[in-house]
Amino acid sequence: MQAVILAGGKGTRLSADPDAPPKPLTPLGGVSVLDHLLGRIGPQGVGDIVICSSYRADMVERAIGDGARYGLRVRHVVERTPLGTAGAVRAVADLLDDRFLVVYGDVLADVDLAAMVAFHARSGALATLAVHPNDHPFDSDRVVTDRHGKVLRMARKEDSAGPEAGALCNAALYVVERRLVLDHIPDDGVARDFARDVFPSVLRGGGALSAWRTTEYLKDMGTPKRRARVEADLAAGVPARMRRASSRPAVLLDRDGVLVEDVPYITKTEQVTLIPGAASALARLNASHTLAA
Repeated sequence: MQAVILAGGKGTRLSADPDAPPKPLTPLGGVSVLDHLLGRIGPQGVGDIVICSSYRADMVERAIGDGARYGLRVRHVVERTPLGTAGAVRAVADLLDDRFLVVYGDVLADVDLAAMVAFHARSGALATLAVHPNDHPFDSDRVVTDRHGKVLRMARKEDSAGPEAGALCNAALYVVERRLVLDHIPDDGVARDFARDVFPSVLRGGGALSAWRTTEYLKDMGTPKRRARVEADLAAGVPARMRRASSRPAVLLDRDGVLVEDVPYITKTEQVTLIPGAASALARLNASHTLAA
């Protein structure tokens, strides 16, 4: 399996220090984000890596090299001008397999990639997006799906969508068909983003996208607060405990009379009233990485 890692970020929200490393080389527990990513996806059968970098690309290439020390083949491609997440992938189209992963270089992902790829293959979609509930949905791009995982629409964070858009957030991990790149991303050097430009365009044109819903560990570290949280999770072994193959505690909750006031035949959001303390209790469950359903 092949993966394209998008590693062009500057990390300006992380540090105002002009000598700070590019965001993908930010240390987490003494190890860079890229090292963490390669150490997790390599053992899952991802042997061919294309790293797209821009800001201080020379530092990224020196740090990672040709991938031999990870047992991987790594190729580096430098963007001379910023091309966005989708434009960067279009620029390396000649290097792409027919099916590949897109991994954002500022997200720590510990995901069962084989299961995600198998789901994608069954879906017949042009791309599959990893989606999950997170603790900042209104600051995230949300994905609206049907009950089978078919993507119906994207709700961008700047769209000011309310609760009607749900809480499934785009986790910045995709399985992509090369034909999506060739057919839906023009090769014109214009910066384009997958979530803002390409995926909505695919949906408007009748193309199929699917959503892989997961409770595994997918956290961005793009701000000091989020970085500190990821470092704490790593120190506590949280990513490993959240893997699909790991046993996890779970709590099953009734809705009426437990989470919301018992109102017969609820049909409108206006009829929903949270029971005092229910939201904070759910927040504590989520913070403890306990599954709640």
